[in-house]
Amino acid sequence: MGWKKSSLGYSKFMRNELLTLSRKSAEKKVSIINESGVCFEKCEKGGVFTFLHFGNFFLSGAAICQILKAKYTAVASKENMEFMNEDEIIFWNSVYKKANKCYSKNLFFTSEYPKKMIHWILQGNFLGVAMDVAEHGKKNRRIPLRFLGQKIFLQNSAARLARLTGRPIYPMTNLYCPIRKKYKLFLGKPVQELNDNKTTQILLNDIEKRVKGKEYQFFHDIHETFTTNE
Repeated sequence: MGWKKSSLGYSKFMRNELLTLSRKSAEKKVSIINESGVCFEKCEKGGVFTFLHFGNFFLSGAAICQILKAKYTAVASKENMEFMNEDEIIFWNSVYKKANKCYSKNLFFTSEYPKKMIHWILQGNFLGVAMDVAEHGKKNRRIPLRFLGQKIFLQNSAARLARLTGRPIYPMTNLYCPIRKKYKLFLGKPVQELNDNKTTQILLNDIEKRVKGKEYQFFHDIHETFTTNE
């Protein structure tokens, strides 16, 4: 199966994939490329995984829990649901419920106090945080970055959480192969920098080399959506 970059075929396929989210499907479909060299099952420090809304990012967490045996959950958002139609709200709530069953703990939401997330990491657990988050009506501070040859503005909150907890942060990309009908989950080398903006760009550079040429697997046009710092 193949998709043109301009087609909606991949988007429809991925929405269906999200509704089959489970640890069993992660074990069956996902191969993990662990460039970090870390044995997450025995890692007591915890840390942060950061990603873009590319491929099956929810399945990444299920694979981390099932295959790596690490304690993981992620941060999600419900802020934009007031702008969605009823079918979209039902769809995403269903995905969140499936994620809660797969993950080591129920999802955190961006509306929650960050101290809860910090405490989760400090307990030796792992937290997934997306960099490309746009919440309507909410002022999200974004920083200028280079990605796929263009300037974009993304949040550095993932890097900030890693710095505040003193834990490493890992770039994460789940790439789908239409021929094999399986995923390769790339976990990059850990980054520990004092400057959140520099950390974010390093992480983005790692993700860029995974997604280049596969832009059709994004859930949105990242350059169009994140052209400003608001």
